[in-house]
Amino acid sequence: MSLQEEVDLLRRVPLFAKIEPAKLKLLAFTSERLVFAPNDVVFEQG
Repeated sequence: MSLQEEVDLLRRVPLFAKIEPAKLKLLAFTSERLVFAPNDVVFEQG
């Protein structure tokens, strides 16, 4: 996936929708993409 495709993907997430494009690009560039299988526990409360 290209950097621009990752930025576009992040922009569709409500949490990131209003972040300016330059900051989204930086976030996409510095982040690691992880894939989880259905029913994988990503985090637990407490």
